[in-house]
Amino acid sequence: MKSRVILLLVLHALILLPVAAQDAMPTKEETVNYLKKKLMEVDGLKQTKDGPPLKGYLINLNNGKIEFTQQGGGVVYGWMYSFDPAHILDVKIYPVRHWEMDAMEVVFVSKLVVRQAVKPTGGLDYTSSKETVLSFQFPFIRTPGNGEKIRKAFLHLRDLAKAEDDIFSN
Repeated sequence: MKSRVILLLVLHALILLPVAAQDAMPTKEETVNYLKKKLMEVDGLKQTKDGPPLKGYLINLNNGKIEFTQQGGGVVYGWMYSFDPAHILDVKIYPVRHWEMDAMEVVFVSKLVVRQAVKPTGGLDYTSSKETVLSFQFPFIRTPGNGEKIRKAFLHLRDLAKAEDDIFSN
């Protein structure tokens, strides 16, 4: 009799565990790593047929904030955007149709994104002033469904950050 009960409990656990594992959502760190992977896909692609290849896109999690860097090339400055993902309002996929990639606009509830220049050689340009902006563009490779997956990743980051801010929201 005991062996039947144990067998039933083991079978029950084997059935429920995979279902529970499928319901688990990615963490903030896992989502940022996914976005890093997506940025690596556009590294070296061109915005225009004759333009230089784009390089130096980075995204990191730093003390709960997201830092998204667009490195410049040669003598061109790039930008670093720092933001709390809880303030994301929407992510709009535009048919930008660059030569080899597309872009989406990550829009915030107000001008809460800090933008600062990045030196061509790397590192922040501390001589330039910081400014706040309402949005930034995030590049992605043009494949079916890719933009929507990245959009969902940004919205998932927003939901995770909001849940952290208000632990009694559920």
